[in-house]
Amino acid sequence: MRISRMATAGLLSLLISAQAWAGSSISSVCGACRAVKIATCGGFLEGPSFDSQGSLWVVDVTGGRILQIAADQCEERTKTGSHPNGSLVTKDGNILIADLNGLLSFDPRSGTLSALDLNFGGEKLTGLNDLAADNRGGLYFTIPGMSSALRAEGRLFYRGPEGRVHLISDKFSFPNGVAVSGDGETVLLADFAAKRILSLPAIGAKGPNQLAYVFSATQGGIGPDGMKIDPDGRLFVANLGAKEVLVFDRAGTQIGAIALPEEAGPLVTNIAFHDRALYITEAAKGEVWKVALVTKSTH
Repeated sequence: MRISRMATAGLLSLLISAQAWAGSSISSVCGACRAVKIATCGGFLEGPSFDSQGSLWVVDVTGGRILQIAADQCEERTKTGSHPNGSLVTKDGNILIADLNGLLSFDPRSGTLSALDLNFGGEKLTGLNDLAADNRGGLYFTIPGMSSALRAEGRLFYRGPEGRVHLISDKFSFPNGVAVSGDGETVLLADFAAKRILSLPAIGAKGPNQLAYVFSATQGGIGPDGMKIDPDGRLFVANLGAKEVLVFDRAGTQIGAIALPEEAGPLVTNIAFHDRALYITEAAKGEVWKVALVTKSTH
């Protein structure tokens, strides 16, 4: 088999990374990993994100609500009129929402909700599931459509800083959560129905690893949902149906799992980092949980 020099260099860097992380355990990530419930909002909670003032925002998929959580209170700020699923706070303080109707922007100062232009090849893109920003001002977003384990036709797109939309691939088995590495070189995608996480070269990547490959597989539950990469390079993945968040090192080896307590619901949907803690949305009971971290994760 012929492998290019660039691909070989990328594979070597992965092997070196794997050796560096050998022996890590879940206690090195979160100590006793005790989860504490901080809010009960009801609804099918998803898409947690923090603004610059430290406020936590979540969305309710079935209720169409955008919620702001202060202390243990859940305040409904607006409704999308559809099904919001993912969110992130932009540098200007607005909240981008991956919604069934498309890409929305909510201004928490004015309370204004607007739809952003999202077109590809003459098609208005709708049915968004999740989204992640890169350090260039671009946005990756997933559209699963009717894809499944037997119908690999879900799509991953990239919207550049100038607004142009690029198709990354249309061969996924229900693409769900998406995350961008800190250096902007790699995109990780939760291929939900196939119970695997894929590693893809980012748009404009210049590093040696230009290979698309299976980063890791998941076990238990239904499949990997929302996910984030912490500043230490670890990947945290909501394992829907298993009442846990999986943690992987930079080489794709599972370090362990952060389990919610017995009284929690099983539908862990998504996560966010803030102030050295992991925040977890659970959809069966509409709750938000918090786990203190022993890492430098701050956002």
